[in-house]
Amino acid sequence: MKRLVYRIGKNSFISFLLWLMYPFFKIKFDKFTKSKTSIRQPFEICITVDTEPGYIKEDYTREWMFEGNDNPIGYTAGIKHLLQLADKYDIKLTFLLCTKALMYKEKEDIINLLKKAYKSGHEIGLHHHPRRNPLIGGKYESSKFYKIEEIRKNLRKEKALVKKYLGKEIVNNLISFRWGNWALFKHAAVALEKEGFRIDSSAVPGIKGHTKDDRIYDWSDEKRRFPWILDNSKVVEIPIATFTMFGIKFKADPALNSQILINCFKKYYNNLIIRSKTFKFVVITHSNEMVMKDGSPSHVFKNLEKFVKYVKMYDVKFNTLASLH
Repeated sequence: MKRLVYRIGKNSFISFLLWLMYPFFKIKFDKFTKSKTSIRQPFEICITVDTEPGYIKEDYTREWMFEGNDNPIGYTAGIKHLLQLADKYDIKLTFLLCTKALMYKEKEDIINLLKKAYKSGHEIGLHHHPRRNPLIGGKYESSKFYKIEEIRKNLRKEKALVKKYLGKEIVNNLISFRWGNWALFKHAAVALEKEGFRIDSSAVPGIKGHTKDDRIYDWSDEKRRFPWILDNSKVVEIPIATFTMFGIKFKADPALNSQILINCFKKYYNNLIIRSKTFKFVVITHSNEMVMKDGSPSHVFKNLEKFVKYVKMYDVKFNTLASLH
């Protein structure tokens, strides 16, 4: 299925068919109060980058870090391509960092790229993979299997790494978070708040997965699209945009196809054209999806660029998660 999705992402004819299918996209929205003066509040787009090792293979599937891959090109070339894209279109990105980056011999190059991103106004947040990241050494991936104090201990390990290699200023502004595989369960929000995080973007409304392994996540009962406060904490949840097409639920992700992502954006934008509060359209992508094994830009990178170029024609603003908060 994953291979088919990537092939669809490269096919221009299928892109045309998807453009025709726009009316079939379904999204259920929060109830919201229409402005009495019909003044639109900002429609803000946040491109979040789960910053990880790996690359896209010739068969269009991804080489993930949990498959024994030790190729840091997803960090080095991936971040580089994204910064070039951001400069070209004058947008800001949120890099959610898996700190496995700091175990490679190329870590100095990665550190320099991340510092450059931060100085350019992009955000550095944390992307937590407790089992897949040897620097953490967790037994499981999902937060479901950890107690609050265990989560706090792992988060402190990662913050210490960020402080050591990226500096005090960046760690002090490390306020945005995403649990790997979207596997944040309610009790984990307490740990996030206690360790200084103010924003989470793990939620994928209406979707669940990995229900029989240690990567389990479940947002299937969640219907909210606007941000909310996570239970028993002050952490703001800013969900990833999701939608349904032909009964299948998807995330707003350029890995699918640029036209799918554009159609998703248009459904949100057109349905929320008059709104009394700011809406945050969160796109998810991965740095390892930006590159092929030789470091050249992938079709997913090109999909993302097509999306950015298209939505710049609308009345939108690109922001980081921290700015959205």
